[in-house]
Amino acid sequence: MASTALYPSSSPETPRTPRPRALVLLQTPQSKVRPTPRDVGRPEPAQNLDYACSTGDERTARWVLQQGTTDQQARDEALLLACSNGHVGCVAALLGSGANPNATMLEGGSALALAAQAGSEGCLQQLLQGGALVDGAGKSCATALFVAAFNGRAGCLDLLLRTRAAVDAPYLDGSSALHAAAQAGHTECVRLLVGCGACLELEDEEGYTPLCLAAESGQLAAVRVLLDAGASPKHAAAGLSPLALSNAQGHSEVAECLLNARAAAPPLAASPLPRGVRSVDQWRRTTIGGGDPAAGHTSGRTSLEPSEGRHFYTS
Repeated sequence: MASTALYPSSSPETPRTPRPRALVLLQTPQSKVRPTPRDVGRPEPAQNLDYACSTGDERTARWVLQQGTTDQQARDEALLLACSNGHVGCVAALLGSGANPNATMLEGGSALALAAQAGSEGCLQQLLQGGALVDGAGKSCATALFVAAFNGRAGCLDLLLRTRAAVDAPYLDGSSALHAAAQAGHTECVRLLVGCGACLELEDEEGYTPLCLAAESGQLAAVRVLLDAGASPKHAAAGLSPLALSNAQGHSEVAECLLNARAAAPPLAASPLPRGVRSVDQWRRTTIGGGDPAAGHTSGRTSLEPSEGRHFYTS
């Protein structure tokens, strides 16, 4: 969701590259040691704790833990491996032996986020019951809810929402789980988030709402869900409306849907901004000085003080 592309402020007809889905999937931790035949008192060869948890060998994992030869770091690393592979039994064994339910990788991915990425509701339940913070994000700043939405893990998303995860918790670029689900076209996730009160008009750091991203990505089903929930088809991001964004990428069905929604939508209230000023940011920059507001200076401070958090739409 973070952008590496340029966002032209030119006319809506100017094609542009859609923003990449730049949330790098949390790297699955790998076992540090390859399995080696080792007699652990059982007829079959056993593996070290890391390998046992990465392959789901719960019996071996429990045996190793019972020996009391593993330290806290080893248990935490094994927990990350078990979560990333969705091995519920190993997760339960590790938590029972003192592994930290809020363990994170060096790159920042938390155990909860890894379980959400794997789509393992069982691992999520074990972690949450063990004391994992539902909104813990680690250094990656991606909560488990965001990761579940990005990957289309509707079951995990539902579980996290029922555990009262913060529905609009921001990622690094200010986008929410609804942004991630809408852009990727995970319609069921979009429905769940909207049903739990996710903000439809929340903007990321570049002004994009979930509808803008869904329209630009050609996600027709997600666009319809968002419109039905009350998302504004006239909200402009970087000077481009959802309709212009979909048109620029050749998504004709999405464009037609948005065109119909715009026709049915009530007209926007007149903008309180001075003539020639296109945005609140520009208005704020030009309220002190002298000259023409549209040229970047004004003869004084206007009496219209916009309230904080209010959106001003201009035609």
